[in-house]
Amino acid sequence: MSKVKAQEFKSRSKYVVIGMVSCYDEHPQLQEGYTDYLKLKFYDVDFATPIWPGITSDDAEKILDFAEEYKNKVDLIVVHCNAGISRSSGAAAALSLIYNGDDNWIFKDLRYMPNMRVYRKILEAADKRGLLSQW
Repeated sequence: MSKVKAQEFKSRSKYVVIGMVSCYDEHPQLQEGYTDYLKLKFYDVDFATPIWPGITSDDAEKILDFAEEYKNKVDLIVVHCNAGISRSSGAAAALSLIYNGDDNWIFKDLRYMPNMRVYRKILEAADKRGLLSQW
């Protein structure tokens, strides 16, 4: 979801939030109710340079650590970025494949254009941990 939608999001379910904003942006102030909030900053790029840092392997590891910590403790993992189109959908697709065995719902939805670097980095980290072998 987008940063604006994340600010407005409320749920009766237990949930955590993964937020990804550009390096120059601030993370949104969220409504009360979330259990934890992982805040990351990197640019929405499918490559990385010193000037335009994209997601790193360390960022991907943090996302997986966070998801692993909460996967059995909450009902939802909410993922947001600035626009809710690319970084968040790339992360959501990867996490959905890892934990549900299916990422098609993201790739078939024309509202999303998953950032493939985000998707790949998270899946690479998951593969190193053996989390993809279950599928």
